[in-house]
Amino acid sequence: MSAIISAYNCEKFINDSINSVLSQTHPVNELIIIDDGSIDSTKKRVQEFGDEKIRAISQINQGPGAARNRGIVESSGELIAFLDCDDIWLPEKIEHQVRYLHLHPETGMVSSDNWQWNVGSDTWEYRHRGTPRPGTEARELLVSNIVGNPSAILIWRWVLDDAGYFDESMRWGEDWELWIRIARQAKIGFIPRALSIYRSHGGTLSRTGLHDGLENMRGVTTKAIDSHQPKWQRPILKLRVKSMLALMHSWSIPGKHGSRQELFWQTTKALLFYPFDNLKEKFKLLFLAILGDKRYDHIKSMAKTFKSDIELTPKESIDTHLPPNIEDLFSFSSLKDHDTPQ
Repeated sequence: MSAIISAYNCEKFINDSINSVLSQTHPVNELIIIDDGSIDSTKKRVQEFGDEKIRAISQINQGPGAARNRGIVESSGELIAFLDCDDIWLPEKIEHQVRYLHLHPETGMVSSDNWQWNVGSDTWEYRHRGTPRPGTEARELLVSNIVGNPSAILIWRWVLDDAGYFDESMRWGEDWELWIRIARQAKIGFIPRALSIYRSHGGTLSRTGLHDGLENMRGVTTKAIDSHQPKWQRPILKLRVKSMLALMHSWSIPGKHGSRQELFWQTTKALLFYPFDNLKEKFKLLFLAILGDKRYDHIKSMAKTFKSDIELTPKESIDTHLPPNIEDLFSFSSLKDHDTPQ
């Protein structure tokens, strides 16, 4: 069992990622960390661990796909898991996913739900993965990345050998493009439980970067759809992709500082291209664009109050849908002034 962390300028978070791997209830045999040309103290923080399972490798900056590919080549495990340097595995991630793969030998890769943690606002959002209709994974992957980011998956090495590795020419969507290739050759499984944390923090993409990224994703999906069978589904899939990309553009517009006009336009496009996917989210963003932040938050607060007043019995909480207590999981350095590990 090999874990691969791709790292670039993540001195604030790399300790957390490493600790989350070393704290797994199912042992990880080796942890390979590829420093992709960091210019901060990432390399130093990795060296301070001194754990015999850890092997650190440095290379010039080539992008996340190249870093993960280097990790695959350097690893020896038949099972491979990836972790971005600012993400976190929950303690039972590998245990649940290994069990799933052994119980479902026809499955080549397994993913799971995850939490998205906005560090700045300390807010949490639960992200479901997969599709409600088993057997449609390959088709649905042509429209959106239902697998999630690499931190969410566990995969057999033979699947990567057959489907190929990450496309190193891509800086956006290289994981999504690989999942599409994998879905054509192997079954993908999903565990309806959050097993990883995607950490959202600092910085926003430039307009040029956002445009290039969305165009890159459009190219990936268009190429894949053009070879999809049956042919009659292709026009519908392309409309769904246009809708999803417009929605992704909407998500990238910061609420407090973004243009309400731009948000309205992108959300309207998402609805017109194909209204049936993510309908609730599209209308939420449309109302946000029309009302503005303050009025939208005020109405949302009133609705919550009204709902709580009329609810006679509280709904039972589902443990897997409650945000994890981060400080209880590991000795997180990012929460403790980046202490060095003991």
